[in-house]
Amino acid sequence: MSIFVQGKKYETHFFYNDTQKSVIDKIKTIVSSKTKAFKANIYLDYVLVNRQTGEEMAFTEGFNTDVFKKPVFINSRADIQDRIIDYFSQEDLLSKISFPSSAWMVKKITGFQMKLYNRSHTLGAEIEIPKKIKENKYIVSNFGDTENNCVFYCLAYYLKMLEHTSKLDARFLKKDVKDLFKQFYRFKHEEFTLEKFRKTDPIDLMEFDQLEQCFKVNINSSLITSIIKEYI
Repeated sequence: MSIFVQGKKYETHFFYNDTQKSVIDKIKTIVSSKTKAFKANIYLDYVLVNRQTGEEMAFTEGFNTDVFKKPVFINSRADIQDRIIDYFSQEDLLSKISFPSSAWMVKKITGFQMKLYNRSHTLGAEIEIPKKIKENKYIVSNFGDTENNCVFYCLAYYLKMLEHTSKLDARFLKKDVKDLFKQFYRFKHEEFTLEKFRKTDPIDLMEFDQLEQCFKVNINSSLITSIIKEYI
């Protein structure tokens, strides 16, 4: 059974009494129909049973039941396959479940929830930057393909500029970016892997305070709206 709920900022899909494979097929159909970029997360509904007493506890979304640590950014159709379908197909869902103690075990997974958060730009399209900004002499825009690591490229460029008096070529910073990525993961006490580096999600604005603490920098961010574009 499937239920769909449309909200202002996100939509929720509920799947009950379904197998993981069946849910994957339904999720693929839903997300493949999207024309705008979005963020996604999947949550488990499940029941635990106490081996000793037979007591049962039911858990649903909101109780650390998310499959992904945080919503994943989907910017292209390739992301749909790599970051949602393949990951969800290969993941051991039982490993995502937390237990109050070793006395508890999973009785059954009762359902799945998928939340899709709306974003404004077209799926697979580059976000258009106003010409006035692109041509500003203080803007570094020749990074090439930053692979969702544009914040780390900016950090690498800034930190390298502190060491050099001559102008840097922003196209050759991948090693520096990788080193900063490792440093940030150590700061967060998380394990670094090449897979995470290759398939990382864009940095969320809520993580900027961690970046500032880790790299001892101050980061200013600005929002460009359609109204502002007309006056730039």
